[in-house]
Amino acid sequence: MVCTGAKSEEQSRLAARKYARIIQKLGFAAKFKDFKIQNIVGSCDVKFPIRLEGLAYSHGAFSSYEPELFPGLIYRMKQPKIVLLIFVSGKIVLTGAKVREETYTAFENIYPVLTEFRKNQQWHILPSMLRVASTIGSQSMHFTEEELESIVNSDRFYSSPHCPSSPLLQQV
Repeated sequence: MVCTGAKSEEQSRLAARKYARIIQKLGFAAKFKDFKIQNIVGSCDVKFPIRLEGLAYSHGAFSSYEPELFPGLIYRMKQPKIVLLIFVSGKIVLTGAKVREETYTAFENIYPVLTEFRKNQQWHILPSMLRVASTIGSQSMHFTEEELESIVNSDRFYSSPHCPSSPLLQQV
């Protein structure tokens, strides 16, 4: 039998016992024995966005990232043997643990890596910036708001000496 949804090991054991009891009341010779937890799933939020492309490139031996197939990076940790689903939002799902402590250890191992790939502060383009950006230079350039936000929020934009401190940008 597989029991899902319990918030603790004890709740899982209690739910499995109750289910065995229901089966017994229906007239089947069910016995509750050899209870074993096969998989523990945990989740958390590091509260900052993560550069998944950089993480995938730098940790290619452990990770798989194909955003056109799945929005999260799949990180296969060797010790403890845990699989982490890491999302750009900073949300993390940890799965594959046999005991709760493995999830804690896995998170303690991955957190310094995540901080290394923390995204720069995000900026929101104000409408006045659309007009300014479209008239820069001798040529008229036209960008959508989404294109400008993509440019401003890219890592390359902030690594240039022209990092914005303009009132046209509003910190999100």
